[in-house]
Amino acid sequence: MDGLRARLVEAVNRTWDEQKQAYPDSILEDGGASPSTSMHTSFLALLYGAAPAGRRAALLRNALTPPADMVRVGSPFAMLYLYEALAGAGQFSAILASIYENYLPMLASGATTVWEVFPTSRNHPGGFPTRSHCHAWSSAPLHFLPQVVLGIRQAEAGGAAFTISPWLGDLEWARGAVCTGRGLLEVSWRKENGRLQVSVKAPAGVELRFEPNESMGGLEVSFEQG
Repeated sequence: MDGLRARLVEAVNRTWDEQKQAYPDSILEDGGASPSTSMHTSFLALLYGAAPAGRRAALLRNALTPPADMVRVGSPFAMLYLYEALAGAGQFSAILASIYENYLPMLASGATTVWEVFPTSRNHPGGFPTRSHCHAWSSAPLHFLPQVVLGIRQAEAGGAAFTISPWLGDLEWARGAVCTGRGLLEVSWRKENGRLQVSVKAPAGVELRFEPNESMGGLEVSFEQG
């Protein structure tokens, strides 16, 4: 498998367009590269570690601030991969900003589930704002909000250990929980008067590792495990 992966990575990197600082969107039937580029090829190359180190800054720029002529993410399904790549690059504020931009309009439209397409899509069959009104592949925020806002990230296989590192963003407080293989893991935090209080309730036998991050800069932090 390692040999197959190496050959595939080599083939992908032969398509790199130095002038556009991007991979092509596709390969045409004649074997040539499409003149179109997309965010997708950039963030997937980042996510799967296919790009040489010298290209990663350009790929991250394409994922965060794509050029005007670059194809953008238009599907909630693709957001799962974009957010995973951004999380790997430590771009947690960008994940939250994208969730606000793309998912809040669903709430404003009265949705209680996540849709197959964004409200800004032109695909409105029969006058409805979306196709599927309850689409599992669109539920990226359900995975990334606990991971980013609550900072809950599994650190060992089987849920034996978790890292707790909330990304505060513009919030003053947050609380929530995730189900683990060993029980419910609950996190709450509050920012007030220059202090950050983080409280966690974990299942028996689960190790917790608190990690400060730059969003907590300037705050006096206390971590309490119940």
